[in-house]
Amino acid sequence: MDTANERSERRAAWAIHVRKLGNQDRASMSGSVEARLRAVDQLSADGWRLAAKPMPGYRRHEAPIRILSMRDASAAPS
Repeated sequence: MDTANERSERRAAWAIHVRKLGNQDRASMSGSVEARLRAVDQLSADGWRLAAKPMPGYRRHEAPIRILSMRDASAAPS
């Protein structure tokens, strides 16, 4: 198992691009739509694997959600 320090050191090497909200440049998005969807699929699978949890088997429209007002959200435990 990795230590928190080892994970932090690996994250320091991640390529991060900061963009102002509402000012995204479409030209900066490389790859086809299909390639980006495959990347999202792979990132999702990696995230669930890293969390040591099974990938949910439900469809997106069946996903369990909670709708909170801003007031309720600020009071909700995290």
